Amino acid sequence: MAGVYGSCWVSELHHFYIDDSKIRPKAHHRQRMGELVAAGGIIVDVSRLKDFENAIDTICRKESYDIPDSENIKWSPDKHSWLRDNLERGVRNALYRELLQCADEHDAKVIVAISDLKCKIANQKALDHEMDATLLVLERFDTWLGSGHGMVFLSKPSGGSKDQMKFIEECIEHRQNGTDYVKFDSFVSNPHIVPAKQSRILQVADLAVSITNAKVAGGDKYADALFEYVLKMMPETSRGVKGGLGLKIHPSFKYRNLYHWVLGDQYYVESSTGIPLPIESYPYSTEEMRWS
Repeated sequence: MAGVYGSCWVSELHHFYIDDSKIRPKAHHRQRMGELVAAGGIIVDVSRLKDFENAIDTICRKESYDIPDSENIKWSPDKHSWLRDNLERGVRNALYRELLQCADEHDAKVIVAISDLKCKIANQKALDHEMDATLLVLERFDTWLGSGHGMVFLSKPSGGSKDQMKFIEECIEHRQNGTDYVKFDSFVSNPHIVPAKQSRILQVADLAVSITNAKVAGGDKYADALFEYVLKMMPETSRGVKGGLGLKIHPSFKYRNLYHWVLGDQYYVESSTGIPLPIESYPYSTEEMRWS
């Protein structure tokens, strides 16, 4: 039976769990690519939420993993963390795969936005690229919701208390005032800040956004092996492409061809026009790793 949250039917309410990821260019990454800041994660219908959380706990308690309740599952575990000290990389990857498959089995969706630190921000109301990526992903969540409603849960940012408070206050301000493109009328409340250690779903969100960021940067054998599970959960636009909704890379004039190489999109949709990909006159047109 559907219940009511304010004026919103629970069956139409989705929770969006958001974490971030930062990647500095490395030798195997795509040429002329700046440091990438990503925000994004896992969207879950509240009707599936409890079952999803229970399923995650069941995976974590398997004998092959036996992860302590207090352990924060991350794509890049901290040095001397329990996860790094007790699970070798192959076992961790098996864990990550099970968690991502579990998310898919519970009809979760993944939306990620990435911003290049070398380029201007997309939204002039954002104070930095991290907030810019956060706004980009919130805009896409609002678009995906359509006539539904959503609540946002952001992983507690790192840094001191002043930096954290500044980030929280800016998030609330943008939610209330909207951006140049979206008013966030589909959100039923201000964003909630949650320590990642207190939410296994936020920890799965870290996997989704970190794997996607690594794949866009140029990939590695670990991210490449798991990205297919993330890609499967990215929603498409009404035009049948994932680029721009499931994954947004800013600036698009520099990175639009990556929607072809990373997502498999055959078109880049601009207004109501579908432009075949890859576009010869744009970067990354003939090979994934090089400019044309």
